[in-house]
Amino acid sequence: MTFEPLDGLPGAEPDLAASFRAEWEFLAAPGTWLTGDERVAVAAVARAARSGDPIPKTALDAVEDDVAITLGRTPGVIRADVVDAWYRRGLVVERYIEMVGIASRITAVDSFHRAMGLPLEALPQPMDGEPTRIAADPSARRTRRSYAPTVGAPQIVTVLSLVPAEQAAWIRLSDAMYMTFEAMNLPGDQRGLHRSEIEVVAARTSLINECFF
Repeated sequence: MTFEPLDGLPGAEPDLAASFRAEWEFLAAPGTWLTGDERVAVAAVARAARSGDPIPKTALDAVEDDVAITLGRTPGVIRADVVDAWYRRGLVVERYIEMVGIASRITAVDSFHRAMGLPLEALPQPMDGEPTRIAADPSARRTRRSYAPTVGAPQIVTVLSLVPAEQAAWIRLSDAMYMTFEAMNLPGDQRGLHRSEIEVVAARTSLINECFF
């Protein structure tokens, strides 16, 4: 978990390497529903699928293997009917949300490295231990126009809210790689690029990646 090339990278935010290290530590540890082994397996399968490399054999079952491959290779094809088919095959919704969080963050970190011409960081060694099973309050869950229940209206900031630890991890990485919620209220904010330029890049990237938000 070194991320040493980032420490001296011209123009890199000072907290970026630290946020990546924190993400790797979080990835390796037991999660809410997945063990450390399963979490790193999801990252390994999603990374291989995105890179076009051979898919590693892991302890994930057949449906979760398919989910991780799709999240890594073709996330734009995921629609309600695709997710419903996974549920019918036995996919547990809370595990699915945790997998989405893992795959999305490994993609963000890897994409940054590729854009900077840096080698991908080796995945961490899984830590022993049991998942926490600390879930969102069942009474606060709502299923609206989304593929999984959320706490609050379905939108970008609540998409992982069924598994609070994954939502918190997404916010931490987003703060470092994009901007904080506080900065979003500052239309004139300058962070290398002007706020308006950041939004143009974000919108174009979302379009290319078929983000339905």
